[in-house]
Amino acid sequence: MLIPRTLILDLGKSDDELMADMSKTTRANIRKAMRSDVEFRKVKNESELEQVLGIYHETAERAGFGIHEDQYYRDIFRNLGEGSPIIGAFDGEQLLAFVWLARSGATAFELYGGVSAEGQKKRVNYGVKWAALQAMRGDGCSRYDFNGLLNDGISDFKKQFGKHENMLLGTWEKPLSPFYPAYAQAMPLARKGIQAARRLAKTAAGRARALLRR
Repeated sequence: MLIPRTLILDLGKSDDELMADMSKTTRANIRKAMRSDVEFRKVKNESELEQVLGIYHETAERAGFGIHEDQYYRDIFRNLGEGSPIIGAFDGEQLLAFVWLARSGATAFELYGGVSAEGQKKRVNYGVKWAALQAMRGDGCSRYDFNGLLNDGISDFKKQFGKHENMLLGTWEKPLSPFYPAYAQAMPLARKGIQAARRLAKTAAGRARALLRR
């Protein structure tokens, strides 16, 4: 579902113009990340993709949002190819953070993103976002859509990269079944229930492993 309130950057602007719209702390974190030994580049193969999925699971658990099964993301990577690039921050062979995008015409659209605990300490989540902007400009995109702004910590991070907001039309749904209203109400509750069950199962498995080690 397309979130109407978002942030769209004009990639036709110069680097200085883009940075002028960012917070002072954001500019400092980007420059620090870019001066580090971390390499910012596209994810090249399925081995690196598995690192992406590992960090995404870690980020989802930390931030408390739901994600698809891993095969869903593997299918995107295999089938969309250059139409859905992943920009990663690598310390040697180890991935620290990523931004996963979709490209459509002149627009680059963020799909997913994540950062490891070590990546957070090094502030590479700022650097990888900047690298994604640069990469999409290099690929011929003129617009960079951050994929929605909500009232959450992830959106607070996104808003550091611009002083404005964009309001789009959003997603409109036309029910084709009389059962749709019940479905629309039940699905969010079902998702929350599944996420809670997964957290409980993971906790129980961890306790079981701890008992076996004794």
